[in-house]
Amino acid sequence: MKHFTPLWQRWVRMTATPRWWIGRRVIEAFETLMRRIPIVQTIYGSVRQLLDVLRQDTGEVQRVVLIDFPTPEMKAIGFVTRTLTDADTGEELAAVYVPTTPNPTSGYLEIVPVRNVVSTTWTFDEAMTFIVSGGAVGNTSMNYSQSASEEAIAAAREKRDKT
Repeated sequence: MKHFTPLWQRWVRMTATPRWWIGRRVIEAFETLMRRIPIVQTIYGSVRQLLDVLRQDTGEVQRVVLIDFPTPEMKAIGFVTRTLTDADTGEELAAVYVPTTPNPTSGYLEIVPVRNVVSTTWTFDEAMTFIVSGGAVGNTSMNYSQSASEEAIAAAREKRDKT
C-alpha cells in the first residue's frame, strides 16, 4: 500500500523552506545596507554587539543586577557587560549597562565596584520585559537589598534550562 502525505504537510514542505530562505536573505540585505551607511553603521553595529553580549549567558557573572543609581536611595536594573580590575587598588569592578525605559537601546554605562552590585535571579528576557513595560509586566519579586545566593542563582538557571 502506498503512503500518502496529507496535502497540508506537502504545502508546509513546499513553502516553509523558501520562506525561511527569503526571510534570511532579507535580513542579510538589511544588515548589509546598515553597514554601508557611515553614521548608521556605527550606531547599528554598536547596538547589535551590545544586544549580542547581553544575551550571552556565560555562567561566570550574573548578568542582571541592581546598582545604586542615580542616588544611593534608588536602584536601577542593569546588565554586567564585563568585569575589570582597578589598576591602583586591585579592586574588582563591573561595567554595568543601565538601559532606559521604554527604549533600552539608550542608557548609561556605569563602572561600579562589584561589592556594590546586587545580583538577581532574573534572566535577560525577564529584565528586558520589565524595563520596556515600565515595570508593569514582569516578576513579582526580586533581590533588592542583598545579592541572591549562588544557590538561588544556580537553581533559577537550572529551572530555566529545563523549560
